[in-house]
Amino acid sequence: MTTKENQRADLLLLLFSVFATASANSVVFASMSELQEQYKYADSALGLIAGTGFAMGLLVQLFVAPLADRGHGKKLIQVGLGLAALGSVIFALGDSLTVFIVGRGIVGASIGLTFPAVRALAAHLDESRSAERLGAVAGMEIGGFVSGPLIGSLIIGPFGL
Repeated sequence: MTTKENQRADLLLLLFSVFATASANSVVFASMSELQEQYKYADSALGLIAGTGFAMGLLVQLFVAPLADRGHGKKLIQVGLGLAALGSVIFALGDSLTVFIVGRGIVGASIGLTFPAVRALAAHLDESRSAERLGAVAGMEIGGFVSGPLIGSLIIGPFGL
């Protein structure tokens, strides 16, 4: 493989990572009405579930992002993808508000690990095209976030909550 082909393959892996993490974070929104109906949660409880993920993503990102600039990007992405999967499983198997919040918090933390690392690595793949790479990353972040509820509805429909 040439250097250009390697950069393209690396970028595709980074884009997949950011898409998977973003969709794992937003898949929960398809389940909100199910949670309210099945567990009789108040709107405030649903807000707590949703907000916990965003708050954890913000906090983790603030403290962990500098590690992406210090050469730990690949490890951050690996841990972030693992947390996205773990948190999703915890959420899916949950049956109480506490478990849903913990699962959502773990999934939210995955964004704080994955997003800064993907941006750092993508920006340095080809420094003459860093804006193009970062634009692709931003597009996949949005694409993943928008696709999550659709993915969730396809899963929840046939399998239930």
